[in-house]
Amino acid sequence: RGSEPTRFRQRLRHRNGSFRWFETALTPILAPDGSVRQLQSSSRDITEQRETEQSLIKQAFHDELTGLPNRALLLDRLTHSLAVSRRTLQPIGVLFIDLDGFATINDTLGRTAGDTVLGKVAERLTAIVRPGDTLARIGGDEFVMLCAGTDGARGATAVARRILGAFDQPFVLDGREIRIGASIGIATSIGHDDPHRILENADTAMYEAKHEGRGRFAIHDEIDQSLALERIDTEEALRRAVDNEELRLHYQPELDLTSGRIVGFEALVRWQRPDGRLIPPGEFIPLAEETGIIVDIGRWVIAEACRQAKRWGVHRTPEQEPVRIWVNLSARQLSDPDLVAHVERTVREVGISTDEICMEITESALMDDAHSATEQ
Repeated sequence: RGSEPTRFRQRLRHRNGSFRWFETALTPILAPDGSVRQLQSSSRDITEQRETEQSLIKQAFHDELTGLPNRALLLDRLTHSLAVSRRTLQPIGVLFIDLDGFATINDTLGRTAGDTVLGKVAERLTAIVRPGDTLARIGGDEFVMLCAGTDGARGATAVARRILGAFDQPFVLDGREIRIGASIGIATSIGHDDPHRILENADTAMYEAKHEGRGRFAIHDEIDQSLALERIDTEEALRRAVDNEELRLHYQPELDLTSGRIVGFEALVRWQRPDGRLIPPGEFIPLAEETGIIVDIGRWVIAEACRQAKRWGVHRTPEQEPVRIWVNLSARQLSDPDLVAHVERTVREVGISTDEICMEITESALMDDAHSATEQ
Protein backbone atom coordinates (compact mmCIF):
# COMPACT_ATOMS: atom_id res chain seq x y z
CA ARG A 1 0.00 0.00 0.00
CA GLY A 2 1.49 3.34 -1.02
CA SER A 3 5.19 3.42 -0.30
CA GLU A 4 5.10 0.94 2.59
CA PRO A 5 7.49 -2.00 2.14
CA THR A 6 6.21 -5.56 1.82
CA ARG A 7 8.19 -8.09 3.87
CA PHE A 8 8.37 -11.86 3.48
CA ARG A 9 10.65 -14.70 4.50
CA GLN A 10 12.15 -17.33 2.24
CA ARG A 11 14.39 -20.33 2.63
CA LEU A 12 17.21 -20.65 0.09
CA ARG A 13 19.64 -23.46 -0.50
CA HIS A 14 23.30 -22.55 -0.21
CA ARG A 15 25.74 -23.97 -2.76
CA ASN A 16 27.24 -26.11 0.02
CA GLY A 17 23.85 -27.84 0.39
CA SER A 18 22.71 -26.13 3.61
CA PHE A 19 19.64 -23.93 3.87
CA ARG A 20 19.60 -20.28 4.90
CA TRP A 21 16.68 -18.05 5.86
CA PHE A 22 16.37 -14.53 4.45
CA GLU A 23 13.92 -11.72 5.12
CA THR A 24 13.26 -9.61 2.01
CA ALA A 25 11.66 -6.17 1.91
CA LEU A 26 10.19 -4.80 -1.30
CA THR A 27 9.72 -1.03 -1.19
CA PRO A 28 7.83 0.69 -4.03
CA ILE A 29 9.35 3.85 -5.51
CA LEU A 30 6.51 6.12 -6.61
CA ALA A 31 6.31 8.49 -9.58
CA PRO A 32 4.98 12.08 -9.11
CA ASP A 33 1.55 10.90 -10.21
CA GLY A 34 1.51 8.21 -7.47
CA SER A 35 2.14 5.24 -9.72
CA VAL A 36 4.86 2.70 -8.93
CA ARG A 37 7.92 3.54 -10.92
CA GLN A 38 10.18 0.78 -9.59
CA LEU A 39 10.69 -1.64 -6.67
CA GLN A 40 13.61 -1.49 -4.32
CA SER A 41 14.58 -4.85 -2.84
CA SER A 42 16.75 -5.50 0.21
CA SER A 43 17.41 -8.84 1.93
CA ARG A 44 19.14 -9.88 5.13
CA ASP A 45 20.20 -13.26 6.48
CA ILE A 46 18.02 -14.18 9.49
CA THR A 47 19.08 -17.80 9.85
CA GLU A 48 20.36 -17.37 13.42
CA GLN A 49 17.27 -15.35 14.39
CA ARG A 50 15.05 -18.06 12.90
CA GLU A 51 16.90 -20.79 14.79
CA THR A 52 16.55 -18.82 18.05
CA GLU A 53 12.81 -18.37 17.45
CA GLN A 54 12.35 -22.07 16.74
CA SER A 55 14.37 -22.95 19.84
CA LEU A 56 12.18 -20.71 22.02
CA ILE A 57 9.03 -22.21 20.53
CA LYS A 58 10.35 -25.71 21.19
CA GLN A 59 11.20 -24.81 24.79
CA ALA A 60 7.73 -23.35 25.30
CA PHE A 61 5.90 -26.40 23.96
CA HIS A 62 8.25 -29.34 24.53
CA ASP A 63 9.71 -31.11 27.51
CA GLU A 64 13.39 -30.30 27.83
CA LEU A 65 14.42 -33.75 29.10
CA THR A 66 12.64 -36.01 26.61
CA GLY A 67 11.85 -33.66 23.73
CA LEU A 68 8.20 -34.73 23.92
CA PRO A 69 5.31 -32.25 23.81
CA ASN A 70 4.62 -30.68 27.20
CA ARG A 71 1.29 -29.89 28.88
CA ALA A 72 0.76 -26.67 26.90
CA LEU A 73 1.16 -28.37 23.51
CA LEU A 74 -0.86 -31.38 24.68
CA LEU A 75 -3.79 -29.15 25.64
CA ASP A 76 -3.57 -27.36 22.30
CA ARG A 77 -3.69 -30.65 20.38
CA LEU A 78 -6.40 -31.97 22.68
CA THR A 79 -8.53 -28.90 21.95
CA HIS A 80 -8.10 -29.50 18.22
CA SER A 81 -8.88 -33.22 18.54
CA LEU A 82 -12.05 -32.51 20.51
CA ALA A 83 -13.21 -30.09 17.82
CA VAL A 84 -12.65 -32.73 15.14
CA SER A 85 -14.41 -35.33 17.28
CA ARG A 86 -17.48 -33.11 17.61
CA ARG A 87 -17.73 -32.90 13.82
CA THR A 88 -17.00 -36.55 13.02
CA LEU A 89 -18.57 -38.12 16.14
CA GLN A 90 -15.49 -40.33 16.35
CA PRO A 91 -14.29 -40.64 19.93
CA ILE A 92 -10.83 -39.74 21.16
CA GLY A 93 -8.98 -41.43 23.99
CA VAL A 94 -6.71 -39.91 26.63
CA LEU A 95 -4.41 -42.26 28.55
CA PHE A 96 -2.80 -40.85 31.70
CA ILE A 97 0.36 -42.88 32.44
CA ASP A 98 2.07 -42.76 35.83
CA LEU A 99 5.20 -44.82 36.48
CA ASP A 100 5.15 -47.32 39.36
CA GLY A 101 8.31 -47.52 41.41
CA PHE A 102 10.05 -44.55 39.83
CA ALA A 103 10.46 -42.67 43.13
CA THR A 104 12.62 -45.54 44.40
CA ILE A 105 15.02 -45.07 41.49
CA ASN A 106 15.41 -41.36 42.28
CA ASP A 107 15.90 -42.08 45.97
CA THR A 108 18.44 -44.89 45.56
CA LEU A 109 20.30 -44.12 42.33
CA GLY A 110 19.90 -40.35 42.15
CA ARG A 111 18.15 -37.87 39.89
CA THR A 112 20.59 -38.30 37.01
CA ALA A 113 19.76 -41.99 36.83
CA GLY A 114 16.08 -41.12 37.11
CA ASP A 115 16.34 -38.71 34.18
CA THR A 116 18.04 -41.40 32.11
CA VAL A 117 15.24 -43.84 32.85
CA LEU A 118 12.63 -41.23 31.90
CA GLY A 119 14.37 -40.81 28.56
CA LYS A 120 14.31 -44.57 27.96
CA VAL A 121 10.63 -44.72 28.93
CA ALA A 122 9.88 -41.94 26.46
CA GLU A 123 11.63 -43.92 23.71
CA ARG A 124 9.58 -47.05 24.40
CA LEU A 125 6.31 -45.19 24.53
CA THR A 126 7.15 -43.28 21.35
CA ALA A 127 7.48 -46.60 19.54
CA ILE A 128 3.84 -47.33 20.39
CA VAL A 129 2.41 -44.00 19.24
CA ARG A 130 0.48 -44.14 15.96
CA PRO A 131 0.91 -41.45 13.32
CA GLY A 132 -1.37 -38.55 14.24
CA ASP A 133 -1.43 -39.38 17.97
CA THR A 134 0.44 -37.42 20.62
CA LEU A 135 2.67 -38.57 23.46
CA ALA A 136 3.45 -35.88 26.03
CA ARG A 137 5.35 -35.66 29.28
CA ILE A 138 3.49 -33.32 31.59
CA GLY A 139 5.77 -33.47 34.60
CA GLY A 140 7.72 -35.80 36.87
CA ASP A 141 7.01 -39.40 35.92
CA GLU A 142 3.67 -38.61 34.27
CA PHE A 143 3.03 -39.12 30.55
CA VAL A 144 -0.16 -38.68 28.54
CA MET A 145 -1.04 -40.33 25.26
CA LEU A 146 -3.72 -38.69 23.11
CA CYS A 147 -5.26 -41.13 20.65
CA ALA A 148 -7.43 -39.63 17.93
CA GLY A 149 -10.04 -41.72 16.16
CA THR A 150 -10.19 -44.54 18.70
CA ASP A 151 -13.04 -46.99 18.97
CA GLY A 152 -14.07 -45.48 22.30
CA ALA A 153 -12.97 -47.28 25.46
CA ARG A 154 -12.45 -50.49 23.51
CA GLY A 155 -9.75 -48.97 21.32
CA ALA A 156 -8.16 -47.08 24.21
CA THR A 157 -7.86 -50.24 26.32
CA ALA A 158 -6.05 -51.96 23.45
CA VAL A 159 -3.50 -49.14 23.49
CA ALA A 160 -3.26 -49.40 27.28
CA ARG A 161 -2.42 -53.09 27.05
CA ARG A 162 0.38 -52.33 24.58
CA ILE A 163 1.73 -49.68 26.95
CA LEU A 164 1.73 -52.09 29.89
CA GLY A 165 3.44 -54.65 27.68
CA ALA A 166 6.21 -52.15 26.97
CA PHE A 167 7.23 -52.39 30.64
CA ASP A 168 7.53 -56.19 30.63
CA GLN A 169 11.21 -55.94 29.77
CA PRO A 170 13.57 -54.25 32.25
CA PHE A 171 15.43 -51.06 31.51
CA VAL A 172 19.22 -51.34 31.47
CA LEU A 173 21.15 -48.58 33.21
CA ASP A 174 24.95 -48.83 33.45
CA GLY A 175 24.72 -52.59 33.10
CA ARG A 176 22.08 -52.87 35.80
CA GLU A 177 18.55 -54.09 35.09
CA ILE A 178 15.84 -51.84 36.46
CA ARG A 179 12.19 -52.83 36.52
CA ILE A 180 9.38 -50.32 36.73
CA GLY A 181 5.73 -50.52 35.82
CA ALA A 182 2.90 -48.17 34.94
CA SER A 183 -0.63 -47.40 36.06
CA ILE A 184 -2.92 -45.99 33.38
CA GLY A 185 -6.13 -44.01 33.57
CA ILE A 186 -8.36 -43.86 30.49
CA ALA A 187 -10.93 -41.21 29.57
CA THR A 188 -12.78 -41.00 26.26
CA SER A 189 -14.92 -38.28 24.70
CA ILE A 190 -16.86 -37.47 21.57
CA GLY A 191 -15.90 -33.81 21.71
CA HIS A 192 -18.25 -32.60 24.43
CA ASP A 193 -15.64 -32.23 27.18
CA ASP A 194 -13.33 -29.40 28.13
CA PRO A 195 -9.64 -30.31 27.52
CA HIS A 196 -8.80 -29.82 31.19
CA ARG A 197 -11.83 -31.88 32.24
CA ILE A 198 -10.97 -34.93 30.15
CA LEU A 199 -7.36 -34.77 31.36
CA GLU A 200 -8.59 -34.65 34.97
CA ASN A 201 -10.92 -37.59 34.28
CA ALA A 202 -8.01 -39.67 33.01
CA ASP A 203 -5.93 -38.61 36.03
CA THR A 204 -8.72 -39.72 38.38
CA ALA A 205 -8.94 -43.08 36.63
CA MET A 206 -5.16 -43.49 36.93
CA TYR A 207 -5.36 -43.15 40.72
CA GLU A 208 -8.14 -45.74 40.71
CA ALA A 209 -5.81 -48.10 38.83
CA LYS A 210 -3.09 -47.52 41.45
CA HIS A 211 -5.60 -48.14 44.22
CA GLU A 212 -6.55 -51.47 42.65
CA GLY A 213 -2.98 -52.71 42.71
CA ARG A 214 -0.84 -50.86 40.13
CA GLY A 215 0.47 -52.24 36.87
CA ARG A 216 -3.02 -52.00 35.37
CA PHE A 217 -5.46 -49.59 33.79
CA ALA A 218 -8.82 -48.20 34.83
CA ILE A 219 -11.51 -46.44 32.80
CA HIS A 220 -13.11 -43.22 34.00
CA ASP A 221 -16.74 -43.61 34.98
CA GLU A 222 -19.00 -40.53 35.05
CA ILE A 223 -21.24 -42.13 37.69
CA ASP A 224 -18.28 -42.84 39.95
CA GLN A 225 -17.09 -39.25 39.51
CA SER A 226 -20.53 -37.87 40.37
CA LEU A 227 -20.57 -39.97 43.53
CA ALA A 228 -17.05 -38.81 44.40
CA LEU A 229 -18.00 -35.14 43.92
CA GLU A 230 -21.14 -35.64 46.00
CA ARG A 231 -19.03 -37.23 48.73
CA ILE A 232 -16.64 -34.25 48.72
CA ASP A 233 -19.56 -31.81 49.01
CA THR A 234 -21.10 -33.85 51.82
CA GLU A 235 -17.80 -34.01 53.69
CA GLU A 236 -17.34 -30.23 53.51
CA ALA A 237 -20.92 -29.61 54.66
CA LEU A 238 -20.49 -32.09 57.50
CA ARG A 239 -17.34 -30.31 58.68
CA ARG A 240 -19.38 -27.11 58.99
CA ALA A 241 -22.37 -28.81 60.64
CA VAL A 242 -21.09 -28.48 64.23
CA ASP A 243 -20.16 -24.79 63.92
CA ASN A 244 -23.42 -24.02 62.09
CA GLU A 245 -25.48 -25.76 64.81
CA GLU A 246 -27.06 -28.18 62.33
CA LEU A 247 -26.79 -31.27 64.56
CA ARG A 248 -29.75 -32.43 66.66
CA LEU A 249 -30.08 -35.03 69.39
CA HIS A 250 -33.14 -37.25 69.55
CA TYR A 251 -33.69 -39.24 72.72
CA GLN A 252 -34.99 -42.81 72.67
CA PRO A 253 -36.40 -43.81 76.07
CA GLU A 254 -35.38 -46.96 77.91
CA LEU A 255 -38.11 -48.55 80.04
CA ASP A 256 -38.05 -50.77 83.11
CA LEU A 257 -40.42 -53.53 81.97
CA THR A 258 -41.42 -54.35 85.55
CA SER A 259 -42.47 -50.89 86.64
CA GLY A 260 -43.01 -49.31 83.23
CA ARG A 261 -40.87 -46.40 84.39
CA ILE A 262 -38.43 -44.56 82.12
CA VAL A 263 -34.95 -45.24 83.47
CA GLY A 264 -32.83 -43.69 80.75
CA PHE A 265 -32.48 -42.35 77.25
CA GLU A 266 -30.20 -43.15 74.35
CA ALA A 267 -28.92 -40.05 72.58
CA LEU A 268 -29.23 -40.39 68.80
CA VAL A 269 -27.64 -37.75 66.60
CA ARG A 270 -29.36 -36.40 63.50
CA TRP A 271 -28.17 -33.85 60.95
CA GLN A 272 -30.65 -31.17 59.90
CA ARG A 273 -29.52 -29.52 56.68
CA PRO A 274 -30.23 -25.81 56.04
CA ASP A 275 -33.06 -26.82 53.68
CA GLY A 276 -34.81 -28.59 56.56
CA ARG A 277 -33.99 -32.17 55.53
CA LEU A 278 -33.25 -34.44 58.47
CA ILE A 279 -30.38 -36.80 57.64
CA PRO A 280 -30.35 -40.13 59.56
CA PRO A 281 -27.04 -41.27 61.07
CA GLY A 282 -26.63 -44.15 58.61
CA GLU A 283 -26.12 -41.61 55.82
CA PHE A 284 -23.37 -39.53 57.42
CA ILE A 285 -21.82 -41.34 60.41
CA PRO A 286 -19.77 -43.77 58.23
CA LEU A 287 -18.31 -40.79 56.34
CA ALA A 288 -17.68 -38.96 59.61
CA GLU A 289 -15.81 -41.97 61.00
CA GLU A 290 -13.74 -42.42 57.85
CA THR A 291 -12.68 -38.75 57.70
CA GLY A 292 -12.22 -38.23 61.44
CA ILE A 293 -15.03 -35.68 61.67
CA ILE A 294 -16.70 -38.08 64.13
CA VAL A 295 -14.34 -36.83 66.86
CA ASP A 296 -15.75 -33.28 66.70
CA ILE A 297 -19.30 -34.60 66.31
CA GLY A 298 -18.79 -36.94 69.26
CA ARG A 299 -17.57 -34.11 71.49
CA TRP A 300 -20.63 -32.05 70.58
CA VAL A 301 -22.94 -35.02 71.32
CA ILE A 302 -21.36 -35.56 74.74
CA ALA A 303 -21.63 -31.86 75.62
CA GLU A 304 -25.24 -31.56 74.39
CA ALA A 305 -26.28 -34.75 76.21
CA CYS A 306 -24.78 -33.36 79.43
CA ARG A 307 -26.65 -30.08 78.97
CA GLN A 308 -29.90 -32.00 78.41
CA ALA A 309 -29.29 -34.06 81.54
CA LYS A 310 -28.85 -30.80 83.44
CA ARG A 311 -32.17 -29.45 82.09
CA TRP A 312 -34.02 -32.62 83.05
CA GLY A 313 -32.35 -32.68 86.47
CA VAL A 314 -34.00 -29.37 87.40
CA HIS A 315 -37.39 -31.09 87.41
CA ARG A 316 -36.27 -34.10 89.49
CA THR A 317 -37.16 -34.35 93.17
CA PRO A 318 -34.45 -35.33 95.68
CA GLU A 319 -36.06 -38.75 96.11
CA GLN A 320 -35.94 -39.61 92.40
CA GLU A 321 -32.97 -41.36 90.88
CA PRO A 322 -31.26 -39.54 88.03
CA VAL A 323 -32.30 -40.49 84.50
CA ARG A 324 -29.22 -41.57 82.62
CA ILE A 325 -28.43 -40.56 79.06
CA TRP A 326 -26.41 -43.06 77.06
CA VAL A 327 -24.02 -41.83 74.40
CA ASN A 328 -22.57 -44.20 71.78
CA LEU A 329 -18.84 -44.06 71.15
CA SER A 330 -17.24 -45.08 67.85
CA ALA A 331 -13.89 -46.77 67.37
CA ARG A 332 -12.45 -43.49 66.07
CA GLN A 333 -13.50 -41.68 69.26
CA LEU A 334 -11.87 -44.34 71.40
CA SER A 335 -8.53 -43.54 69.79
CA ASP A 336 -8.89 -39.85 70.78
CA PRO A 337 -6.40 -39.36 73.66
CA ASP A 338 -8.45 -36.42 74.98
CA LEU A 339 -11.72 -38.39 75.25
CA VAL A 340 -11.72 -39.05 79.01
CA ALA A 341 -10.49 -35.55 79.83
CA HIS A 342 -13.21 -34.05 77.61
CA VAL A 343 -15.95 -36.05 79.34
CA GLU A 344 -14.67 -35.14 82.82
CA ARG A 345 -14.31 -31.47 81.88
CA THR A 346 -17.78 -31.28 80.33
CA VAL A 347 -19.48 -33.01 83.30
CA ARG A 348 -17.76 -30.60 85.68
CA GLU A 349 -18.53 -27.46 83.65
CA VAL A 350 -22.22 -28.37 83.11
CA GLY A 351 -22.66 -29.32 86.76
CA ILE A 352 -24.08 -32.85 86.63
CA SER A 353 -22.99 -36.08 88.26
CA THR A 354 -21.35 -38.94 86.42
CA ASP A 355 -24.47 -41.01 87.21
CA GLU A 356 -26.42 -38.94 84.68
CA ILE A 357 -24.26 -39.55 81.61
CA CYS A 358 -22.98 -42.92 80.42
CA MET A 359 -20.77 -43.94 77.52
CA GLU A 360 -21.75 -46.99 75.49
CA ILE A 361 -19.11 -48.87 73.50
CA THR A 362 -20.40 -51.12 70.74
CA GLU A 363 -18.96 -54.57 70.08
CA SER A 364 -17.73 -53.44 66.66
CA ALA A 365 -15.85 -50.56 68.28
CA LEU A 366 -14.18 -52.97 70.70
CA MET A 367 -13.17 -55.28 67.89
CA ASP A 368 -11.83 -52.41 65.75
CA ASP A 369 -9.55 -51.07 68.48
CA ALA A 370 -9.53 -53.22 71.61
CA HIS A 371 -6.32 -51.63 72.89
CA SER A 372 -7.69 -48.06 72.85
CA ALA A 373 -11.00 -49.19 74.33
CA THR A 374 -9.17 -50.88 77.23
CA GLU A 375 -7.02 -47.83 77.89
CA GLN A 376 -9.98 -45.42 77.84
